[in-house]
Amino acid sequence: MIYCKYVANSQNRKTGNISQVYLDKTTCPASCPLHSHICYGNFGPASIVWRKYCNTPITHLKDEIESKGSTYIIRNCVCGDIAYNKTDYIDIDLVDILNNAFRNHLAYTYTHCKANHYNITIAKHSKMVINFSCSSIDELSHDVPCNIVVKSMKKNKTRKDGYTFIKCPNTYKDITCKDCNLCMNKNRKSVIVFPVHGHVKKSYMENLIEL
Repeated sequence: MIYCKYVANSQNRKTGNISQVYLDKTTCPASCPLHSHICYGNFGPASIVWRKYCNTPITHLKDEIESKGSTYIIRNCVCGDIAYNKTDYIDIDLVDILNNAFRNHLAYTYTHCKANHYNITIAKHSKMVINFSCSSIDELSHDVPCNIVVKSMKKNKTRKDGYTFIKCPNTYKDITCKDCNLCMNKNRKSVIVFPVHGHVKKSYMENLIEL
């Protein structure tokens, strides 16, 4: 059984006031590069929610939404992911549950599952927008929306190796995910770039590229 935590109204400064879902650690893919101590879910308020309150069966998510209400925009997997039983393959049943729960919403998420043929097929058929989080340019795909973490990015927009890279607007101006919507565009061809920051910066930088 997968467990979740539903937040009807988030006060997160980055995302803005949108509904959020946390999923338990069994949903994290085997190859996620953040599995160690640098995982976002192991620090700050997010770690408390993930560790202590992610205990609602995923089958009850729809009831939670109906009882607590929701915003139109939904951020899934604030912590956790959509992998099947700690593999690198997307859990199609989990995606179906999330799609059904938020069928009248604009839902989006990020996954560290690889952008292989199987996962891309699921992502293309999903109502929820699935962004593939990549660690290198070689992992990117033109077939699905992708994002990448880098050491630094000099310009807010650049092109390299056949891809257009756009720096996350939240990193250089006062705008939230709620108002930006770039990662919520399923047909987006550009790659959203997140310059490394916060507690992971020192531990993670040596593996990253510069743009």
